[in-house]
Amino acid sequence: MKKEVYFWGTIFTCLVLLNIYSLISIKQTKDQWEESINNLSFMKAEELNKLEGEFLERKRIRFNSEGKRINPQLRIQADNVDDEYIYLRSLISEEERIIFSFSDISCSTCLDNEVQLINQLIDDIGEEKLIFLADYVRPQDIYVFKRLNQIEVPVYNRLDNELGLSEELRGKIYVFVTDNTYKVRRFFIPHTKYPELSEAYYSSLKNIFKSE
Repeated sequence: MKKEVYFWGTIFTCLVLLNIYSLISIKQTKDQWEESINNLSFMKAEELNKLEGEFLERKRIRFNSEGKRINPQLRIQADNVDDEYIYLRSLISEEERIIFSFSDISCSTCLDNEVQLINQLIDDIGEEKLIFLADYVRPQDIYVFKRLNQIEVPVYNRLDNELGLSEELRGKIYVFVTDNTYKVRRFFIPHTKYPELSEAYYSSLKNIFKSE
């Protein structure tokens, strides 16, 4: 009899301990889930704040650049010409021109993505309406860039840094429209995470230039 009581007492004790352990485990799991959710929420909020900051920064640069006058005396050199330079003004007439500016420190993946869209734009409006304006320390690297991106039009390398826009644009990819007033219009900085913005921008340029 005593053995039987002892046996069932042991079983009961084990069940109680198992229930307590289960409750503790469930609470720990719940706490872990709540902590994970809080971390995700914090990360998402932090990412959204960062993204908002990036867009505000781009908007600020755009407002500062829009309407500015670029330097028509900027010396540039075509990739297919040795030891000769021309001035930027010689490429710009009364008709509007699109200037696509980039440098050897621009994000290479971003640049490749933009150039694909630019090539499509050239097919739609013609190569004479677009100017590739590079800022490369080693001009020979432009040949590599052109070969990798299948660019057949001239790419002009800056021999001066004085385009007339903010120094904070150095290294960034940006696009704008100008004419013989040399004033910046329709200024745009692509965003890596949102290629659809670039698609919409170039689509608007296509509509403008095809209607001229």
